[in-house]
Amino acid sequence: MSFCACLLLAACGEDDKLGVTNAVDASKMPQLSTRDVSTLISDSGYTKYKVVTPLWNVFGGTDKEAYWDFPEGVYLRQLDHDLKVVSTVAADSAVYFPNRKLWELYGNVEIDQENKAYFFSQRIFFDDKQKRIFSDTFIHIKTPTQILEGIGFESNENMTQYRVLQPTGMFPTHQLEDDAASSASSSSRPEPQPLPAPRPMRPAPASLSSQP
Repeated sequence: MSFCACLLLAACGEDDKLGVTNAVDASKMPQLSTRDVSTLISDSGYTKYKVVTPLWNVFGGTDKEAYWDFPEGVYLRQLDHDLKVVSTVAADSAVYFPNRKLWELYGNVEIDQENKAYFFSQRIFFDDKQKRIFSDTFIHIKTPTQILEGIGFESNENMTQYRVLQPTGMFPTHQLEDDAASSASSSSRPEPQPLPAPRPMRPAPASLSSQP
């Protein structure tokens, strides 16, 4: 009797293992997963980006398009051919398709051009093959002279030429300061409605600040 019970328990144990194995979809598991990464990405012999991320997952195989997933956020330093910083980029998450050379950045995406311009959106794409940057959703752009807002934008890869596809507002930057000063100096007048202001660029990891 006890021998039969042992055989029954052993069989059940093997069935449980098979059930767990069958429940795992190998295609949804990363081939490689690395934490606390700081590395450089090159394109056509040139260093294109410095990447800093808490978690880097690599997916893909012979029957699926390879992609890199950054689910816990990513910081990028975009570099030109002389290794000069073009922009600093931060996002809550990102996906990169190496075969298409396409970045998809999601959630509080910020691009800072070293005091030239600041871009903020919930979704921005970097297409290195077509050498363009674009978005299909709300975009907020602040320059030293003006603030632009609208739906969708496109730019060249260095973000020196860009346009908002469906503009919804354009304000002189100094108007923000003028409205704030007027509000502080007069308590009898209704407080003016503030114009949209840019969020501050989130602090970058120390490893991003080091030279490539």
